[in-house]
Amino acid sequence: MKGDGDTSLERSYKLPDGQEISIGKERFICPEALFQPSTIGLQAMGIHECIHQSVMRCDMDVRLDCYS
Repeated sequence: MKGDGDTSLERSYKLPDGQEISIGKERFICPEALFQPSTIGLQAMGIHECIHQSVMRCDMDVRLDCYS
């Protein structure tokens, strides 16, 4: 990511109540936390690791179906 002063990531959004907000790198930090929980201070597996682990616990016969 670019420096904190970079405005190229910023987008304005109009809320249902008419208020307009501007957000930047926050748009990427929220979804990134799903894959790297350490970015928000959690010691946990990412969603991709949880899914893989769950599929590997299934019978071998259904694993391909789980991934499709």
